[in-house]
Amino acid sequence: MTESELQKLIEKLLHHKESDGFIEFKTNQFERTGEYISALSNDACLKNQEFGYMIFGISNDKKVVGTNVDFRTKKHPGNQLFEIYLRTQISPSINFEIFYFKQTGH
Repeated sequence: MTESELQKLIEKLLHHKESDGFIEFKTNQFERTGEYISALSNDACLKNQEFGYMIFGISNDKKVVGTNVDFRTKKHPGNQLFEIYLRTQISPSINFEIFYFKQTGH
């Protein structure tokens, strides 16, 4: 997915109601990420959505605030990369993708 496509997707998701349940905005809290991935996947399925979305760097009031969460470098205790830890610990396995880009305003 290109940066332009990600920008358009974010704009679209920002217009959804919070009660949609398959979209979660986060700032810097990565704790319970596996639980959120599972819940978002379940809710997307229940609401006939192809995907669930967890978006870091946007506050609950839908303002771009940035984030310092970077799963490419974040380590789980035991020195395992957090993304790899998530992929091995979520059961049943859920396919997820992580995209990184700079949001240019809202």
